Amino acid sequence: MSAELLRKMRFVQGCVAKKELVPTLTHFKIEKGRIQGFNGNMALSVPIDFDVDCKPKAVPLVNAIAKCKDTIQLGMTKTGRLSVKSGKFRTYIECVEGHSAHLEPEGQVVDIDGEAMLEALAHLEPFIGNDAARPWTNGIFFSGRSVYATNNVIVAEYWLGEPFPVNIIVPRSAVKELLRIKDVPTRFQMSQNSLTVHYEDGKWMRTNLIDDEWPSKVTELLAVSGNPVTIPEEFFEGVDAMKPFVDKFNRIVFEPGLMRTHQKESGEGSSYELEWLISKSTFSLPMLQKLEGIAQKLDLTMYPSPCLWYGAKVRGLIVGMHWLEGEI
Repeated sequence: MSAELLRKMRFVQGCVAKKELVPTLTHFKIEKGRIQGFNGNMALSVPIDFDVDCKPKAVPLVNAIAKCKDTIQLGMTKTGRLSVKSGKFRTYIECVEGHSAHLEPEGQVVDIDGEAMLEALAHLEPFIGNDAARPWTNGIFFSGRSVYATNNVIVAEYWLGEPFPVNIIVPRSAVKELLRIKDVPTRFQMSQNSLTVHYEDGKWMRTNLIDDEWPSKVTELLAVSGNPVTIPEEFFEGVDAMKPFVDKFNRIVFEPGLMRTHQKESGEGSSYELEWLISKSTFSLPMLQKLEGIAQKLDLTMYPSPCLWYGAKVRGLIVGMHWLEGEI
């Protein structure tokens, strides 16, 4: 019992608040055979074999259950603490009483292809932004048959196949959690401000949505034509070889037959020969590396305009950098 109990507690502990800004959020909510963690933005809940309704402090309770080797006995003390006893071991866990900020699923239940959703998230997660001035970049945008993400350098579109029932922006934290869980969702629950993902074993994850508009001009950028060609394996091998030698701007320079990190006559950096390169361009090396394993075709000849790339069920654009000083 203790191992399974501990596994479930650790699962929801990922959504327990780390700071005491709202004291109840550093506590689990255990009620009616379920345990929930909530950090103010995202909640995780799972069925649990726990016959005491309470709101115990999360970290001490997890630590206590980890020490239990025999049958676990639970009970509330007269002082409002949770008693945990197992064999010769006993401890008491601080609890809070009254109303807590923990939330429950709400809204309309909708059907969706859970496998397709997870596949879309896995493809687009590397391209999620982190821009306080543009909150809409900090998540993945579901709209009709397409899903979008951008970090202001790369914009990507993944084709779902079946249309998503509503337009929503799922925040980065929830995307990472869904990918961490890995299980395929069985149904979804939508409200104006939240998304709840339900699983076959009874667990669920609820997240607040990003309350912002995804600009139509960003998706319109993808309506360009180009001539992407198959990326050879050597391309990303060369990019990886250049990584330790880039300048402070992380630039990598392409020219016919060669990639390099610095000006030719500078005596600095490194280079890598590759016949596939047929034009001049400059990019952020870390941004190019985000395309590895996702992009299969790329058109570098579009530089200095954004360059078009394609992968399986996905396409995008990557914006280059300014050419090296003195070589424009």
